[in-house]
Order: sequence, then C-alpha cells, then structure tokens
Amino acid sequence: MRFLLTLTTSKPGQRITLNYQYPLSAAIYKIIERADAAYAAFLHNEGYRHGGKTFKLFTFSDLRTPFDIMGDRMVMRTNTASLTICFHVPDAAENFIKGLFMNQQLDIADSLH
Repeated sequence: MRFLLTLTTSKPGQRITLNYQYPLSAAIYKIIERADAAYAAFLHNEGYRHGGKTFKLFTFSDLRTPFDIMGDRMVMRTNTASLTICFHVPDAAENFIKGLFMNQQLDIADSLH
C-alpha cells in the first residue's frame, strides 16, 4: 500500500536536518504507536524475519519540497512538503493511518529543530 502525504508546516521557513531520515522513521513509529503500541514495539524491536534477516516492511520517499541549504539544515522555501510512505503489511498500514488521524501531526525533529 502506498500513501501520499502532503505536509504543512506550523510556520514558514522551517529548518530540517539534512539527515532527516532517522527522525522521519522515528516519527512514523510514533504514529503507529498511537494506534497500537504493542505492534509498534514489535516492528521496532523485532520486525519480520526471513533467512536470518529482519525487515520492517515499510519505506518512505525523500521529502519533496523546494529548499535552500544552510549549514547542516534544509530551509524550506514553502510551507508544504510531500512524502510517499509504502507498507508491505496491511497491519502496519492500518495502524499508521489510525495513528495519523488520531493526531494529524508528524514531527520530524532533532535536538535543534
């Protein structure tokens, strides 16, 4: 299952770390956790095993938004960004959607921004 999310910032000129993939992944886990904490813990701690490897069975695209680079940050030129999230397992997709609509907020943050 694929979902296209359009994100709107809380204020203009938001700054995001250039290495935002880890904070974004953590945000996705938090959204799943809002809907089902046990399933989120399973995905994070164990995942699905096959041939000695562990898989989380979801992936996401780069953020699509115009930006300028300032040091180690992306400074967004607009207040919107889009993102595609893909889930292989229906349980993960269902819990993500439930969690997303419970709060309708996605925080991609690090210790500075």
